[in-house]
Amino acid sequence: MHANNNATIGFRLLAPINGPASYESRVHRSIVYSVVVENKFGKSKGQDAEILRAQVAPIARSHFHNHQPRLYMLTRRQDLIITNNWPSRLFFLLHGVKRNLTRKSMNIIMGASGQVGSAIVEKLNAKNVPVKAVIRNPEKASALQRFKDVSIEVADAFDLRALKKAFKNGTSVLLLTPDDPNSDDVVGDTKRMLDNYEKAIDGSQIEKIVGLSSMGAQLESNSGSLKMSYLLEHSFASLTVKKVFIRPAYYYSNWMQSLSTIEEEGVLSTFFPVDLKMPMVSPQDVAKFLADIMTDDKDDTIFELEGPEWYSASDIANVFGQVLGRNVVPLQIPREEWWKSIKDFGFTDDVTKNFIEMTQTVVDGKAKADGVGTVVKKMETPFESWLKAALKKHYQNSDSL
Repeated sequence: MHANNNATIGFRLLAPINGPASYESRVHRSIVYSVVVENKFGKSKGQDAEILRAQVAPIARSHFHNHQPRLYMLTRRQDLIITNNWPSRLFFLLHGVKRNLTRKSMNIIMGASGQVGSAIVEKLNAKNVPVKAVIRNPEKASALQRFKDVSIEVADAFDLRALKKAFKNGTSVLLLTPDDPNSDDVVGDTKRMLDNYEKAIDGSQIEKIVGLSSMGAQLESNSGSLKMSYLLEHSFASLTVKKVFIRPAYYYSNWMQSLSTIEEEGVLSTFFPVDLKMPMVSPQDVAKFLADIMTDDKDDTIFELEGPEWYSASDIANVFGQVLGRNVVPLQIPREEWWKSIKDFGFTDDVTKNFIEMTQTVVDGKAKADGVGTVVKKMETPFESWLKAALKKHYQNSDSL
């Protein structure tokens, strides 16, 4: 094979290219290899640099007629450029330096109108970094317009064309697999969504994926809706980008769904045994952690986030009672009533089935930090502090209606 041909040998090697036109057509829209061997000064980049250099060098020499090629780290996209042509080297170097100096980061947040997504937008905006908030419902744009310098894009995860437009100019993206109560095929819809994510990212300028997963994502089967997080973490293998996944514990905010019955009847209804202690976490703490991860250099890591202590439904009821100044009793919904209770929320049969399987997984103690190949992090906010702030905001919003 001649030296000026593209060579696809495991690493998608790119042979010498002459001139700006060839660079733009062959390199700019194609990641050649995401973990680069060395920069211009020969300093190692990443733990696998020596191994990669040893693997690439013999193949590269065979394509450059046994002349020793140089390996360059030139751009933020971390392209691997192999060339023994000095004009090409000079062009790549100057063009790469220019891109490094002028290109700005852009953090794309899917689900930006949700409680975690909107909090991430707020925290990134406070850091004065560029943010693009992606929402599915245009009617929710007004809540995000209060943030200065945040662009808003309307896109559905099932609309590939809209996704590609939303991901344009992005450098990092937050991905999630939101529940859809109207889905008749939870797993199938999740796979289609993830396939669209992958297609939209491929060929884009995105360098980093941050996936909002869930504790229990290590379970491949019989975990109900947690399977969505398992699929999220096992997607994107073909993409040469950084990947970080965050597995939060059960959100404190889920208990607010019982506020009306707590206020009216003094009862906290739950599907869980009232004395079952389980990890929980503040969604605002999760958002802060995610905002930090979006803007750092971490790669190939799974973080599992939980609050400072585990709680049972009895503990939660006691805290509600103390904060509201009334007696609150936890009441477990019998297993035989789960289907009817969940269907009453308006869920489809498939969503109900997956919800029940997920709930049973939690009851069985399986939806907790795995600790195998993951980093477990303790967040700082206890439930009582979170509840006081949440109730204050709730009553303020009620008064304004």
